[in-house]
Amino acid sequence: MPLGLPIWMYSTCTVPDIDDNHLRDRAMIDTIDYSALDIIRGLQREGQPDVLHRIVELFCESAPRLIENMRAGVVAQDYNAIGVAAHTLKSSAAHLGLHGVYQRCTNIENNARSGNSPEIDTWVAELVAMYPHAEQALRLAAGTAASVK
Repeated sequence: MPLGLPIWMYSTCTVPDIDDNHLRDRAMIDTIDYSALDIIRGLQREGQPDVLHRIVELFCESAPRLIENMRAGVVAQDYNAIGVAAHTLKSSAAHLGLHGVYQRCTNIENNARSGNSPEIDTWVAELVAMYPHAEQALRLAAGTAASVK
């Protein structure tokens, strides 16, 4: 099973299935702005728990739930729920320098605002397909790869 997501996220659903070979802007998957991680590292205080590790862990715990909310919103055609989840994940991804996740969430949020967008299913499916790779890249960049599920 891919990293960080429950098995049901890879089962048949009304959201179109998109594999890695069909992602738009494939190069965006693992693109990380390392300066964002350096800013977080700069918050580290001597003798305190690793702040970057904790933030990465919190992101990796919350992102699958937010993606689940987006998928459920697509099925229910609940564009408000989709938009809220996309906005929340977008902000977290931006702070961690995850450009691919940020861009997908921006597209999802913008499409959710317009309501009944035919592209929203595709954007959510792309986010589902790319997230495991983005999580792995983030964990490697942050030095928390030993925690990869």
